[in-house]
Amino acid sequence: MLKVWRVIFATGLATLVCGLLIAFVNGDYYRYHISYAQMLFLDKLIWPVLLAAVLLSIIGSVGILIRLSNKAAILLGVGSTLVSVITPIGLQSLFYVSVFNVHSWIIVFIAPVFTGVVIGMIFTLVGSFRAVSDVYRKKSQPRVE
Repeated sequence: MLKVWRVIFATGLATLVCGLLIAFVNGDYYRYHISYAQMLFLDKLIWPVLLAAVLLSIIGSVGILIRLSNKAAILLGVGSTLVSVITPIGLQSLFYVSVFNVHSWIIVFIAPVFTGVVIGMIFTLVGSFRAVSDVYRKKSQPRVE
C-alpha cells in the first residue's frame, strides 16, 4: 500500500513541474511562437494544474506519513519547511527574481513553497503529537512489580 502513496506523491510533484513549465511557456509565449488563443488556453490551465498538483502531493504525503516513525516524520517535516522557506530567498538572491511578484509568471513558484510548508507542518505536527502521546501512554500505564 505504501507504493500507491509514493506514486500519488510523485504524480503530484510531476504535475507541479508541468504547471511551472506551462507558466514559463505562457509567460514568454511570443518567444515560443505560440498563438494568442493557445496562450489564453494555457493561461486558464495553469491554476487548475497547480491546484491538482498541490492536492495530489498533500494526499500522497499524508499516505506516506502513516508508515513513518515519529523521528523520521519530525525530521522530514522540519526539513521540508526549511527548504520551502529558503528556496524563495535563494531564487531572489541568485537570479534576482522575486517569487512573490504578482505581475509576472514567477508567482506560480508560490505553489511549491506553499506545498512544502503545508506538508512540512503536517509531518512535524503529526510526528510531535505521536511522540508526546507515546511518552504520555508509557507514563500512565501502571507498573507491574
